[in-house]
Order: sequence, then structure tokens, then C-alpha cells
Amino acid sequence: MNREYKRKVKPEDDLYTVKEWLEEIKNKLCCNYDGSGYWVKDGLRSDDEVFSTEPLNATHVAWYNK
Repeated sequence: MNREYKRKVKPEDDLYTVKEWLEEIKNKLCCNYDGSGYWVKDGLRSDDEVFSTEPLNATHVAWYNK
């Protein structure tokens, strides 16, 4: 499965590496009630939400708190 990355990540977006993000989830520091996140690669964001899809080839997560 290929993921499309189309939207530019903004400087004010909270970025995590995929490894950091998975640690956040493992330690229950973020959940889908806290906000939303999208997979990122090469400074571009996908429309695939982190709680409903796998990382695939993403390198980062753009996180948006509620």
C-alpha cells in the first residue's frame, strides 16, 4: 500500500519521530481523545490518521492537540 503525502508540515505543528510516537502510545501519554495525528514523510503530511492506520514508510507524526 502506498501512502500519499501532500500537505506541508507547518513550523507550529508538533512533530514526533515514529519511534517517539510509538513510545508515547505505549506509555499512554497520548490517545485519540487528546487530539489527532497524521503520518509525515519528507516534510509532507498524509491524510491518514495515526490511530486508524499503520506507519508504513512514514518517518514522523504531526500531532494536533484538542
